[in-house]
Amino acid sequence: MKQLTSLLLLLGASSTLVHAYNDCVGCEVLYIDDYKWGVENNDWCLITSKCDNTQSGQCFSYPSYKCCQGCNVIEEDASGKWGIENNEWCGIKDSCFDSNTQIDNPSNGGTFKDGWYTIKNTGSGKYLQVQNGRASDSANVVIGSNAQKWKIQNIGDGYVTILSMYGDYMLDVANGEDVDGANVQIYSSYGGDPQQFIIAETSRSNVYVIGSKVSEGNKVIDIEHESTEEGSNVHQWTNSEKSNQTWVIESVSAPSDEEINPPKSSSNFSYQSAMSYRDAPGNYLQPCQQAGRIVKEYYNGINGSNSLNVYLPYGYNSNQQYNIFYLMHGGGENENTIFGSDVYLQYIIDHLIMNGELEPLIIVTPTFNKCEAQTFYKEFRSSVIPFVEGKYSTYAKSTSESDIRASRMHRAYGGFSMGSVSTWAVLINCLDIVGYFMPLSGDCWEANDAYGKAKAVADAINRSGLRSNEYFIFCATGSDDIAYPNVTPQIEQMKKMSQFIYTSDFSKGNFYYLVAPGKTHWWGYVKHYIYDALPSFFHEG
Repeated sequence: MKQLTSLLLLLGASSTLVHAYNDCVGCEVLYIDDYKWGVENNDWCLITSKCDNTQSGQCFSYPSYKCCQGCNVIEEDASGKWGIENNEWCGIKDSCFDSNTQIDNPSNGGTFKDGWYTIKNTGSGKYLQVQNGRASDSANVVIGSNAQKWKIQNIGDGYVTILSMYGDYMLDVANGEDVDGANVQIYSSYGGDPQQFIIAETSRSNVYVIGSKVSEGNKVIDIEHESTEEGSNVHQWTNSEKSNQTWVIESVSAPSDEEINPPKSSSNFSYQSAMSYRDAPGNYLQPCQQAGRIVKEYYNGINGSNSLNVYLPYGYNSNQQYNIFYLMHGGGENENTIFGSDVYLQYIIDHLIMNGELEPLIIVTPTFNKCEAQTFYKEFRSSVIPFVEGKYSTYAKSTSESDIRASRMHRAYGGFSMGSVSTWAVLINCLDIVGYFMPLSGDCWEANDAYGKAKAVADAINRSGLRSNEYFIFCATGSDDIAYPNVTPQIEQMKKMSQFIYTSDFSKGNFYYLVAPGKTHWWGYVKHYIYDALPSFFHEG
């Protein structure tokens, strides 16, 4: 860069030519010659005077560590308060704790202190919100009756970033396009031009438009087709101060954990207290007129490349949230078995959903064939859940550890035979991310005797700190199944332990064992156990 500057001067170019480079948003200095230089968006940029350590809004850690854009304190030591952004330590600015700090937007800009706000459209009376309250890269932004909260952060030169309440995701113009109709979404925070906005006053008092930096403020956040309906899409459009472009911005408190992850309402599901085995109706074993679809997926996991199948219910809509059931095959089988011609479980599921006996859900059939049934829980946690739930719409707002944990009561795991062994291992090692368990014709392999097996499960529950209405186990096998002599003694020991409240009414207990008279170790029977058990899942939490 020094050679570049010198060459420009030798050619007689004015030093102002150097300013053809954009000003940096941040303050990280990577090179110094006649100027201070940084790199952003894969290009050189000029470090501006706002990064002078004497300027207000700067932080104690600069230049050794960059300054945080936000104000989330992770740690404090003698030198100051620290945060983490983009997986790197950064210094918290003094302005985060100065109640008098506010930065005026240029010319006709409004003035807002850093903090939390709701953003309500004047034409519809509805609020700017992340669709379904589910955060991920490119998650859509719409209007709705849910007054979601946004964190406005002044970053200088009149611009702000607008952070979602659902994690480290900012309001963002898709692809940074300066065109009418460019979609507005949220995206992982990085603070570039597509994530910077100017809040500008209008002809009406306390009413604003929100212009994008990528359009130099000429295009503003706009409700598509001037719609006032719940869930209407938001994009950018040339500013004309129409009611679908104007917003009231009101200061609010920071969002609570309950606002971010609202509790599920109480269930009114009609349980049976002592369920007996029932075959699915004969027509449930035939194709359904409202059939879901099976999608083959490939992913790279901790055990290498692998594949799985995803059942999507009839009418699957990526804008809705779905419970999810991970169902494991038995020994000598693979991820294709359960939806293949030997089982055709999807026929039963299709009919249950069509007839209103089961809420539409996603079912995933992975495989443990790259590891062992007992150790698959590691791949399940590290690879399968992030892959599947990052692509398909579940109750996990994102694939962060905290959001996976927060959605655990909408996630189930089950399996047949060796898949049941896998299920007990998932229960013991993944209680923090799974709420419902369905071990079918297989016992726990964590010990050699019935008491030891039961105690291994009870000990895992004790370690988890969960209450008795925060985990549910529905076991099943046949009375003539080869697994029956191993499973039943374990179940009898579990019945004696306080962690397990025995009933098939999950509004009153959390543990049940269904025995099908005369049935053997065969998927042709086991699929009926799923027919009996699965409708009882996902009603508590």
